[in-house]
Amino acid sequence: MTAHDATTDLDALRTLVDAQQAQIEDLAARLTSLAPRVEAASAVELRSTATTRRNMLTKSLVAGAVGAVGAAVATRPVAAADGDNMKLGETNEAASTTMLNQTSSTGDTTLDVRANGTGRAVQGISPSGVGVNGRSTSGDAVFGQVTTGRGLVGNATTSGIGLSAFSDAGIGAVVGSTSGTPLQIQASSTVSGAPTSGFHPAGALFVDVDNRLFYNRVSGSPGVWIQLDTPSGVSFTATPERAYDSRPGEPGSGTKGKFAKGQTRIIDLTLDTSVLSSHIGALLNVTVTGTTNGGFAAIYSAANATLNPPAFSSVNWTATDQTIGNNAQTAISEGKIKVFAVDATHVIIDVIGFII
Repeated sequence: MTAHDATTDLDALRTLVDAQQAQIEDLAARLTSLAPRVEAASAVELRSTATTRRNMLTKSLVAGAVGAVGAAVATRPVAAADGDNMKLGETNEAASTTMLNQTSSTGDTTLDVRANGTGRAVQGISPSGVGVNGRSTSGDAVFGQVTTGRGLVGNATTSGIGLSAFSDAGIGAVVGSTSGTPLQIQASSTVSGAPTSGFHPAGALFVDVDNRLFYNRVSGSPGVWIQLDTPSGVSFTATPERAYDSRPGEPGSGTKGKFAKGQTRIIDLTLDTSVLSSHIGALLNVTVTGTTNGGFAAIYSAANATLNPPAFSSVNWTATDQTIGNNAQTAISEGKIKVFAVDATHVIIDVIGFII
């Protein structure tokens, strides 16, 4: 081999080494940009050295490491973070809110998510907040539509509320059906009669195991329940409810003290019983005690003019210091009645039912 040939081979080798060094530097730059995405990756520091055969071997090893790290980054599943693309089939985490905004005013759907099987197309879960929140200025905030299933389902596994509807000024909920049942209340599988334990808000409805419908008038434990589905609109209370007692210190709202001879008092049955102002009649148990002489007491609607004396009686007594009770039925006006006593006596009134 001549000196000229040796020089030519050396130049070719130098050219090849320079090309490999350029590739290594390019890979090193790519590694530096990818390193923050790899949890266990360490910073790679490359130093420029003389292009000896030993340095060429070292750089070849670095290039191999770069390729291995690059492959690891390419194959390792990484969940999307703030600013990243969303990865399908993986759990995506972000610290900030993700918003999809449809700019077209004529678009029908902003996000279309479908489940081809029996699973859920969309599921919202929140440990203590709101799983799914729908808001609309004038349209439907949440719309559920099906052919044969259920358009919207709310389920509370323990003591929560499965589905709640509320409006500040409009209608909280509208239910309707063209040919089916607009609203169904599932009957209890075990409880007979109104609930007797637990807290229940006013306005609650309950259907017992015998398919009887009850309404809770007063929030509490267990509340004050009345049965709604009774013949001819007559409903009986579960137990007698004390509406009035003229004896001082006894339960019942209203004026205390014996009735004076010929006195009439107005009693509001809605204050302490299940009677509502919308009811038209009341079923009562009327008792007189501590009577004077012989006489009677009469009960009638507060809408009537005061009768003194009335031409009828609800309970009668014949002597002083008697205690006598009797059942009475009367019309009521906004939940109120009038009570007349022909002579001095105490009067006690218990509600045992009402007419809706």
